Amino acid sequence: MRIYKSSYAFLFFIGLSIMLRFFSFFPSVLDHDESTYMVIGRDILQGKILYTDVTDNKPIGIFIIYAILHSVFGYSIFLKRLFVSLLVGISAFFILRVSKNLFKDNKVAFWSGTVYILFSSLRIYYGLSPNTEVFFNFFTICGLLFLIQSKKLTSFVGGLLFGLGFLIKYLVMFDFLFLVLFLMVLEMIQSKRLNWHIFSNVIFSVVGFLIPIIGVNLVFWFGENFSDFYSAMYVIPKSYAGNPSLEKFVKMLVNFAIWFAPLHILTAYVLLAKNKALKKWHKAFFVAWLAAVLFAIYLPGKGFNHYTIQLMVPLSLIAGLFFHPEIKGQKFVKIILNKKFAMIIGITFIVGLELASFGKNVLRKDRYKEVANYINPDLNPGEQIYPSNFGQIMYYLTKSEAPTKYIHRSILSSDLHKIYGVDPKIEIKKIIDKEPKYVIIKNEFEIVEDLIRNDYFLDKSFHHDKIHLYKRK
Repeated sequence: MRIYKSSYAFLFFIGLSIMLRFFSFFPSVLDHDESTYMVIGRDILQGKILYTDVTDNKPIGIFIIYAILHSVFGYSIFLKRLFVSLLVGISAFFILRVSKNLFKDNKVAFWSGTVYILFSSLRIYYGLSPNTEVFFNFFTICGLLFLIQSKKLTSFVGGLLFGLGFLIKYLVMFDFLFLVLFLMVLEMIQSKRLNWHIFSNVIFSVVGFLIPIIGVNLVFWFGENFSDFYSAMYVIPKSYAGNPSLEKFVKMLVNFAIWFAPLHILTAYVLLAKNKALKKWHKAFFVAWLAAVLFAIYLPGKGFNHYTIQLMVPLSLIAGLFFHPEIKGQKFVKIILNKKFAMIIGITFIVGLELASFGKNVLRKDRYKEVANYINPDLNPGEQIYPSNFGQIMYYLTKSEAPTKYIHRSILSSDLHKIYGVDPKIEIKKIIDKEPKYVIIKNEFEIVEDLIRNDYFLDKSFHHDKIHLYKRK
């Protein structure tokens, strides 16, 4: 079919990604982490120093990306989410290229890319919201495409891409180490000896991987805030990870299995059924890769659902093989591969999904925009607000400067403050002493309520009296 050709597949992937994600472009908040990236990215452009004037426990990469997006698109959340949908479509195209390289089949490659878009574009905490995993998956896919070509230059470029991915989130390292070691062992087995060519490819890939990481550390080392950088990058993440929790890990995987059961069925069938589509090393490659990623997402111990986005790359490559000519035999396989049946199911699924997305993301009242629209006409340039436990997106929607460097609301409104070594009472008092014009409290926040009792009055309540807007007297 013509659609399986690269140029047509590229356009299809871009179109499918935009279509599935389109109504998610409208809400102010999909995930509060994204709000943090937008605020810090903007503040970097306005001259604030990362990890000193504004801080978070994420590496520098995601904030540089959002600084660039803000410089191009300004305050448009819609256009930033459109960009992410383009990135997902392009990632799917590079998955197609990887699949073609591994399996030499256009149909398999096309469906691997399609499955990746379905995985990452259907649910908020599994890729629909622009989490760091959506961005570093792009570098993982591109890096793998270069590594499997097994040349010095491509190994170096592949390592460099993984290094850039590492600057977005550290867990990329597990993909990189596994892929480099596996490909090295595979070449050794196939050539039956360890020659300089194999060893030099590993060296070049490792050098490429280390260059961005060492480069960023040197930039901060010669800067004036290395201690803040060191704390944010090496001390806080270690404390934040905590002890791995098997219970949270299993719960996360069960949720992932349930929400994407149809796609997992394709993957399981490919791995378990007897077929000629997979070579012996293919099966070992994917099983070991999945194990490496599972170990990576187990280590932090948090069990956040968006961690499973990292699994979507190898799973998509496997699931595409379900459509390989050698996969046959079972009756349900023939039913799924029937063109008319597949067309009816596909159209029904997409229409239903779009209607649900429209109702959830467009028709539902945006409480953040509602509060911002009330505040903005009365907020003069230079005046500040403090959204406390409500949502840091308010800094963005009101185009106001944050009165604290701790942008993410949870740092001062949850036990996360212990990891950052900050006393919320002292820090919030500093914020209130700056006399922000408005303070927003969702439900209750005793520390803030005590500090504003004498100098603020309740101006308005929103969303069934759950969101309280206080104005300075």
